[in-house]
Amino acid sequence: MAELDSPGQIPDPQRMADTLAIHSLLAAHCRGVDRADGDLLTACYWPDATVAYGAFNGRAHEFCGILPQAIRGYRATQHSISNCLIDFADGPAPASARSETYVTAYHYRDGDGASSAAGAAAVEMVFFGRYLDRLTRRGQEWKLQHRQVLMDWNRSGPGAFTDSGPPF
Repeated sequence: MAELDSPGQIPDPQRMADTLAIHSLLAAHCRGVDRADGDLLTACYWPDATVAYGAFNGRAHEFCGILPQAIRGYRATQHSISNCLIDFADGPAPASARSETYVTAYHYRDGDGASSAAGAAAVEMVFFGRYLDRLTRRGQEWKLQHRQVLMDWNRSGPGAFTDSGPPF
């Protein structure tokens, strides 16, 4: 894998198509998480794929069945990705690639209106980290083969959500 050894090199059309397919896949995964869409999440992984999400390490399709219920516990989430570097295996039509993608994930959990020991206050948690992915191409389709999530740092604090007034 030598893509990262030559940043700025103009890719050939096939490499550009592969890059766009992977970027689309990674964006679809974020949408699947934020919409608690298990079917969309599952479609991002090969059936034999695995994940290492800290609290869950195992079969990706099993994880895709569990995650939507956990996400529904939040009022809202937003997973934003950036700085995606893809390192393709050597060859004109690589069957594998590795990527590192920055992720910022925002989570808002409603409280029960109280901020004392008797009740829970609303909480905002922001996660800053990276997705370390191994991807494989089968035919004309790229999917995740393995995802490892690394948290670089996070921030939690009292919720300050408002859903009235401009621009609402």
